Amino acid sequence: MAGHRPIETYLDVQTATTPALAPDGGLMAFVSDRSSVGQVWLLDMPGGTPRQATRFDEKIGSLAFNPKSRDLLFTMDCGGDERHQLWLLEDASGEPVPLTQRPEVVHHWGAWAPDGRRIAYTANGRDQAHMDVHVMEMDGRTSRVVLEGTGWRQVAGWWPDGSALLVQDCSRGMYDQDLLRLDPGTGAATILLSAEDGARFLSPKWKKDGSGFFLITNSGREFDGLAFFDLASGELSWLVAREQDVEAFAVVPGEGRLAYIANDGGRSRLFLRDMESGEERQIAGHPDGVMSNLAWRPDGSGLVFALNGAVSPPDIWQWDAASGSVSRLTESDHAGLDGTFVEPEIVHVATFDGRDVPAFMFRPRGTPPAEGWPAVVLVHGGPEGQFCPDFRADVQYLLGRGVLVLAPNVRGSTGYGRTWQSLDDRRLRMDSVRDMEAVGRWAAAHEEIDGSRLCLYGRSYGGFMVLSGLTEQPDLWKIGVEFYGIANFVTLLETTGPWRRVLRAVEYGFVETDREALESFSPIHKAERIRVPLFVAHGMRDPRVPPSESEMIVEALEARKAPVEYVTVPDEGHGFVKLRNRRIIFPAMAAFIERHL
Repeated sequence: MAGHRPIETYLDVQTATTPALAPDGGLMAFVSDRSSVGQVWLLDMPGGTPRQATRFDEKIGSLAFNPKSRDLLFTMDCGGDERHQLWLLEDASGEPVPLTQRPEVVHHWGAWAPDGRRIAYTANGRDQAHMDVHVMEMDGRTSRVVLEGTGWRQVAGWWPDGSALLVQDCSRGMYDQDLLRLDPGTGAATILLSAEDGARFLSPKWKKDGSGFFLITNSGREFDGLAFFDLASGELSWLVAREQDVEAFAVVPGEGRLAYIANDGGRSRLFLRDMESGEERQIAGHPDGVMSNLAWRPDGSGLVFALNGAVSPPDIWQWDAASGSVSRLTESDHAGLDGTFVEPEIVHVATFDGRDVPAFMFRPRGTPPAEGWPAVVLVHGGPEGQFCPDFRADVQYLLGRGVLVLAPNVRGSTGYGRTWQSLDDRRLRMDSVRDMEAVGRWAAAHEEIDGSRLCLYGRSYGGFMVLSGLTEQPDLWKIGVEFYGIANFVTLLETTGPWRRVLRAVEYGFVETDREALESFSPIHKAERIRVPLFVAHGMRDPRVPPSESEMIVEALEARKAPVEYVTVPDEGHGFVKLRNRRIIFPAMAAFIERHL
């Protein structure tokens, strides 16, 4: 494999994400990792030169402009611990100032009030397991709790006149929400939307006359659609009801048109819809990939969005209404690798119960060797997630080394409707592992793949899938690679961040009532079946899957003198975002694969 670029080159590919437009339209903020970790950058619109606005050693999270000024609010945690604090960059210039200074508390960003004088957010300072709603007066920076409650909740917006808040109550789970009207003066909360069969109520955006709001929901449907909620009647009416999830939308300031993003088997499609006639057309001219952060320019002259594709690393793009053209707003450095990236194709694999598992197949360039390519089966985390064809430095590196990558969306994945997503819930957990086995055996029999050289690779819940694959199908896999994976569901639910325990238990099962099932599909109890080399990596500040999950599987393997390699970094959480740490983890992983695959 001489002459191929090292993985460090792929790690040097820069990204730009999370665009936010100032209300005057003349300034865009975004997050870029040009300085090795994602920071706030600013770009004068149109055609300015990006300039760095923050210089922290920690990654920036959310961005939100004051609706009446260029004051920019952003969030930032410490070492990936997800205990975000709120910061303010006044007039998008100067030095940022902290709005919250309780590093032990999770602060989840919500929304600016319409007049720009208040903000609302949730935080778990009273009790780590519960998110209370806070309102802060920006003049004096004083905050007060306006709603105490149980479980997870998040602020979705304000009433147009600032008299009330829209709050998502997720205490029963992220896919079984209530949408509340909360009076911040009295603390009175009333349910606006709920569903007996569970539903999500996302991204509400008010109609200008205050008669109701647009939102994304799957209430009574298999897929997320775009609806309008009428306050007077309390009824939902559907605007876009596809056999695909609507993932984001934006209404033009004059309300004559809207734009929305649909999930087409993992790839984003961007549509324009005339509000009066209902006519639609798709916007073309952009690369394939995943779109997010969709917003109209304030004058309605075009759209801004983030795009992340397999051959198009994350950048900010724009669509111009007058010319109909699509172009990049940011020009992130791709480390000289343009033209080498590989786009996947979609394949379908028959599984044990007659259903088909969709999967993205990335083929290396060139002709496969006579014995076939070695292959990596890459299983996403979540499990309520979806592998999509976005840019992955590790995937593109493997392709450059002549390794085929197959990324399935086994049952439990989002993007294919409620039914597929629910087929692995609780006691059905191991059915997703059977899907993965079907994919592995399909790969082993493929004429272009060397079935004796299969690697199973996953992160987080995908790490659980790796450990399950190595214990349930030990004859199938030659090596395993797992990052911050789950070894024991009982200990995970007992030690994960208190604010997310119920959210996870709804999916996996509750320790109090489902202990036997949780133990039965926990790989730690079958670790003696792992017979192949295993690579494990973990950030020591991970609040989701504590490092103890990796430590227990590593200790079990070391006790048997089984081949295992364990790499940790002290200042990362659930993922590796700092370039210096990525330069530790990924070269070690690459060397492991090189030795054993």
